[in-house]
Amino acid sequence: MSGNTVARCLAAAGLAGLAAGAVPHASAQPSFTSYDVRFNSYDATFNSYEVSFSSYAVSLSAADVAFASHDARLPVVGLTDPVANTDDDAPAPEVAATSPAAGDAPAASEPGVTEVRVRYRLSGDILFDFDKSDIRPRAEVILADLAARIARGSAGATVRVEGHTDAKGSDDYNQALSERRAASVKEWFARLGGIEESLISTQGFGETRPVTPNQRTDGTDDPVGRQQNRRVEIVVEG
Repeated sequence: MSGNTVARCLAAAGLAGLAAGAVPHASAQPSFTSYDVRFNSYDATFNSYEVSFSSYAVSLSAADVAFASHDARLPVVGLTDPVANTDDDAPAPEVAATSPAAGDAPAASEPGVTEVRVRYRLSGDILFDFDKSDIRPRAEVILADLAARIARGSAGATVRVEGHTDAKGSDDYNQALSERRAASVKEWFARLGGIEESLISTQGFGETRPVTPNQRTDGTDDPVGRQQNRRVEIVVEG
């Protein structure tokens, strides 16, 4: 390659001074020290990011613990306090009363016979998915809590599981759904709740026993009322 060709190439690269044989000035040399300082600052920044990510991980762990504590409190959700009720034909009152203590049992209907009845109300929306009768996995905690209550306070008592629906759908469909839901709760109690199957009976009432109207006074649909009517009630006798 000729000298002129080399000069043209260097000039095109912005290094015409080299082509002329000039020595670059010392100030034109890159400052490696300043680059090192920059890289060090970048490292410090990345380290701070790692610390931040670690703190986020700790926060997420704390959130998991919080969710776990909410799950542990599930038995409180959807399960009313026991309701004293001695009328077969009347639904449990909307406001739960205190369960009768051992010394507060109703007067015996016959000499030597004492009957204590306690009614528990469970939300159907917590026990089951929409339009289904299979027990939801998270609802098993509630049923386990209730089974333990029954075992502690009414060992050997009979248990009646009653299914109820809202007024959406046909009468026949709601009747069948309420019966299937009651049967699912009975099956769970007998299989996993430690309650003898022979002591458990079921009854479905469909939409015939609402605890609150399914419609507002102006005739429009009341979703809140219907939600309260979708329920399972557990009656303990003995």
